[in-house]
Amino acid sequence: MQTSLINRVAVLKSTDWSFPNESSRGDITDLHPYPARFIPPIPESIINAFSSKKLNILDPFAGCGTTLRAGLNAGHNVYGIDVNGLAGLLQRVYSQHFSELDLVHFKARSEELVFKLKKSGNSTNRKFLSIPNLDHWFNKDAQDILSTSISLINKYSGTNHISDLLKFSISRVIVKVSNQKSDTQYVAIEKGLDRSQIVKIISNSLDFVYKRFFENREPELWKGLSSVIQGDARDKNTYSNISDIDLIITSPPYPNAYEYWLYHKYRMFWLGLDPLWSREREIGARPFYSGTGKKNEFDFQNDLVSIFQNLHEITKPNALQFWVVGDSVIKGRLIDNTKIVENACDLTGWKVIEKMQRIVDRKRSSFQGIGRLGIEHILVVQKL
Repeated sequence: MQTSLINRVAVLKSTDWSFPNESSRGDITDLHPYPARFIPPIPESIINAFSSKKLNILDPFAGCGTTLRAGLNAGHNVYGIDVNGLAGLLQRVYSQHFSELDLVHFKARSEELVFKLKKSGNSTNRKFLSIPNLDHWFNKDAQDILSTSISLINKYSGTNHISDLLKFSISRVIVKVSNQKSDTQYVAIEKGLDRSQIVKIISNSLDFVYKRFFENREPELWKGLSSVIQGDARDKNTYSNISDIDLIITSPPYPNAYEYWLYHKYRMFWLGLDPLWSREREIGARPFYSGTGKKNEFDFQNDLVSIFQNLHEITKPNALQFWVVGDSVIKGRLIDNTKIVENACDLTGWKVIEKMQRIVDRKRSSFQGIGRLGIEHILVVQKL
């Protein structure tokens, strides 16, 4: 390794990656529920160690976009890939610079939307009636109000980033106004919410999002650019507009840990996204690895080989990757995912040059994955 790289890795090795006094709560990226979210100090610490020049940073499993926002805050260009359509919305919102004037426009649109919701009649837009099991998961008032909200937002023109923030504000409370017990409990219960209460929940969400973004607004435009891509990280075509990457920071979906599409299925249906497309392409999803699912750790390794091959094509010489990886449990067997990553690297022109460890405080996580254990490994990977 080069001396400068050795020194930077040494600094990172001295970091307490558990960040016992930090969490994702309180950061702007905690505004919308999302499972297995990075706590910001992880990408921030890595980026700070390599910020002597402007970088092109990629997260091929970008999730809600924590890596993207950390990169932009440090002045770099960022690229985010995810197969999940809602993740794309969150990435666009969190990587968008909202000026004070933007937020004034958002506030005005919000007030207009709430006014129209209070005046709207009892009718659900027909295009939403095809949502599966709609009556089971949403009462009639919720159906009417959500369909009116999304229809009105879709009519706004010329302000895509404002529309994204409005959809974001609605999306974060869709489960709350539904019959679903909670974000992680798929039980339909009678919440007793009437029309005025549902409008109030949406109004409060719009106000809260405005307040948080106003408090966290950046005084100046970010110096870096952001690009958000919905696609499969295994597919070479996903990277057609990405090149010259210096640094990759990511955490892959662990086998048998989460079904990201399922956590947000109804949010995606309401927003006009395609959760079934995401389901078919989601790496590591629980049904593929549990019960009658036929996939195992070797399928996961094959997925990673495809990804590392793609990353080799779009990165600069000596590019670095940082992978946060936990172990999995597949049908009662403990799977060392770090070894799987190492095997995939060996086959694709990459090498794991350092390993670090972090303890995960499960009590701080709102989403508990079946296959996720209390230790994660941070792998430093160099292009050969």
